Amino acid sequence: IFDLDAGTVTLDFNEPVNPSSVVFTALTLTNGYTAGADAVTLTTGRVLTNASTRLTIQLVEADLDKIKSVQPNSNVICRSNSNCVVRFTSSFVRDMVGNAVVAETAGVFRTQDFASQFVPD
Repeated sequence: IFDLDAGTVTLDFNEPVNPSSVVFTALTLTNGYTAGADAVTLTTGRVLTNASTRLTIQLVEADLDKIKSVQPNSNVICRSNSNCVVRFTSSFVRDMVGNAVVAETAGVFRTQDFASQFVPD
């Protein structure tokens, strides 16, 4: 779920994740699933949820400003479900026993990588 108005990203996982293990710079929002898509990688943020299968992150203003701006290719990121894709490396978050999350990388079209819900600004 991407809420542009509230400035939050909510991700669902198959098992509970440890909110204190989040590495914000390992999360990227992009407008497509290919490697050349425009993208904004988070610089920091704040986790709003406790240990759970649902992780909600409050974005910082600088990252939100980048997301809201027009990208170099005159594209936009996360203005609808169809152009809001989540990518992250295996260092992004760990489960409650310390296992790394499986990375979501570019190049493979998967509908679950697109925002399931979108709230406009």
